[in-house]
Amino acid sequence: EENVALRISREKLISVMSSDIGFTIMKEAVKENELSLSEEELRGYFEEAVAEGDIFDFRYSSGMKQDVDPSDYLVFPIRGIMAISVVLCGLSVSVYYLQDRRSQLFDRVPRKFRPLFALGYQMTGIIDISVVVFISLFISGVAAGFWEELFLTVVFCFGCAVFCIFFRIFRYIESRMDEIVKLFYREIHYIQ
Repeated sequence: EENVALRISREKLISVMSSDIGFTIMKEAVKENELSLSEEELRGYFEEAVAEGDIFDFRYSSGMKQDVDPSDYLVFPIRGIMAISVVLCGLSVSVYYLQDRRSQLFDRVPRKFRPLFALGYQMTGIIDISVVVFISLFISGVAAGFWEELFLTVVFCFGCAVFCIFFRIFRYIESRMDEIVKLFYREIHYIQ
């Protein structure tokens, strides 16, 4: 039976055995390339090549390093799922916008203000979910800093709004957009 405890124990076992497996792979590569190295020389090269510390170094665009406990390997997928939830909310707002436009609720808005009105309409849903994501980043302890996260959230909100507006403009069929949002929600629930 495949359960969480079995997966975690398997991960720990692989992390302990990884240096032996790496040495075996290096030994086979040397043998394939017909290099003449003794076992001691090969072990010395391998020990020099194996770096101490983490393989990945997570940094923000400003160069600030994010301190992550190695056991918190779910931090970045959770941040990704939060970002996907903002995009899904934006796509949902686009579906509602199309329904309201089809119902002719925006006919009283002058034509020259309709693009700004559409952006405002789009931003209302995106800002709401972004505030929730912003607060949850600080509650969970994975936020980099208040101003850094605020800047990244604002930029992501506008980027998401523009993406959703273009997605709405260049849609294939209006009913397809509703199906795509439902598909994304189904995939997110499957991941959880």
